Amino acid sequence: MALAYYGYDDLPRSLETVHLEYFEEAVNYLLHHPEVKGPGIGLLGNSIGGELCLAISSFLKGITAAVIINGSVAVVGASIHYKDETLPPVGIMRDRIKVTKDGIKDVVEALKSPLEDQKSFIPVERSDTTFLFLVGQDDHNWKSEFYANEASKRLQAHGKEKPQIICYPEAGHYIEPPYW
Repeated sequence: MALAYYGYDDLPRSLETVHLEYFEEAVNYLLHHPEVKGPGIGLLGNSIGGELCLAISSFLKGITAAVIINGSVAVVGASIHYKDETLPPVGIMRDRIKVTKDGIKDVVEALKSPLEDQKSFIPVERSDTTFLFLVGQDDHNWKSEFYANEASKRLQAHGKEKPQIICYPEAGHYIEPPYW
């Protein structure tokens, strides 16, 4: 199931706050669907979708596996809300945004580290999910390999299973050849 979460029909037009209760309804639907074997479901997300998969896995029950493709371990852009808890987005240092000769923004150094901005760190240690991180090492959106390693450290520090991290040396943000 692919699930739109903004910019479609009656959903918010832009991404300001993501309410995980919306995803909880979909998770529960799948968990109770007669064609789903269970005991849980898997998630797949790329970029912000990967960030949301980490958040969904951290706050909701029933997620047994998740593949995160260049997702952030910190909230980026829109805050994430579930019940009485809100994770704010990590800070942006606009003076660190670079523009390439082709006019493309390189924001990889503009985001604050989630280690500095702990309120934005997705609490992956709450999850019982088995994670696979796919990382493009030439990602110019954010430090995907750093984020995957930080998630791994945090999971292991809390006695959770070490996730598998697969790195692709010359791949960009969408695990494609980087823009050149």
